[in-house]
Amino acid sequence: MLSLCCISAQKQQNSSGCNKIKLKYVYEGNVPGEGGENTYCYHCGEAVITRYRFEIRENKLTEGKCPKCKNQIDGVGF
Repeated sequence: MLSLCCISAQKQQNSSGCNKIKLKYVYEGNVPGEGGENTYCYHCGEAVITRYRFEIRENKLTEGKCPKCKNQIDGVGF
């Protein structure tokens, strides 16, 4: 069962582009520094919350909206 849960970083990065077509928010786990831990606006692609590991480095949201296109970002506590 454990082998089914483990996916290489390369496979995660390759599949995340396809997943973003169907899903609004896709995160690549356990790959710090590659950009997969950030939250991007699904409308314009702007990085609205940047993270490194478990730390939020920057939160650009204003009243829960993307600063670039003003699209509402789904979530709790923004």
